Amino acid sequence: LVKDKKRESVWDRSNGVSLQLCFVSVHLPAKSAKSRQEAFETICSRLGMMLTGQDCNLTECFHHTVISGDFNFRVSAESSVDGMQAVEWLKTGRPDLLFEHDEFKVATRARST
Repeated sequence: LVKDKKRESVWDRSNGVSLQLCFVSVHLPAKSAKSRQEAFETICSRLGMMLTGQDCNLTECFHHTVISGDFNFRVSAESSVDGMQAVEWLKTGRPDLLFEHDEFKVATRARST
């Protein structure tokens, strides 16, 4: 592990590859989907600048970025999924169907189109 003032890198001595990893823990606001999305975007843009000194988004500055914590995202309000349907999907081992209605995933899809 090689450390400098702003970041840590993993150095693989066997083949000389430098790999930069970033781990971030967040607690996003519970107020609204919009406030959660704005907070996430602010964290990514400001931390990218703080940690690298470059104008880059946190998710683009490192080889791998792991963001964990309490995102507070919910099933999208625009979704027609009710509680009974969500429980059924979980009981039958189909959380992928529920994830399709996740606020964060829906917002990310909307930004990329």
